[in-house]
Amino acid sequence: ATFVGVMGVARARAQAEMLSQQAVKHLDLFDEKAVPLRQAAEFAVTRRG
Repeated sequence: ATFVGVMGVARARAQAEMLSQQAVKHLDLFDEKAVPLRQAAEFAVTRRG
């Protein structure tokens, strides 16, 4: 089973967005060193396909 299969598209997207935001907040501790990880988190929730 997948998150989309269990939760539906809208809830899975909302969950991904919330987790991405949490991850980015945790990365604040690392200043500019974490820029690639912040970008990856953003990409994961904005990509289409």
